[in-house]
Amino acid sequence: MMGTFGSSMAGSVAGSMLGNAISGSMRGGEAPPAAAGAPPAQMAPPQACQFETQQFLMCMAQTQDNMDQCQRIFDQFKMCQVQSMQQQQQM
Repeated sequence: MMGTFGSSMAGSVAGSMLGNAISGSMRGGEAPPAAAGAPPAQMAPPQACQFETQQFLMCMAQTQDNMDQCQRIFDQFKMCQVQSMQQQQQM
């Protein structure tokens, strides 16, 4: 039971971190005022970054949310996200 609770909690923390990272980069780090009827700021990670997302979530779950040990993987996720955003802007 505790294992399930711990892994659920790790997923929640990691998901929150990913959501904040995604929404921050999509807004350029600034929080614009919300427009009426606008979609939520937090969007799913780009399809291209699903592998990096899963790797980060697994690291956080395996290390009991130790960001120090998962920072390298999180940085890879962020790099993937930036590259994906640049590719989308070029289209």
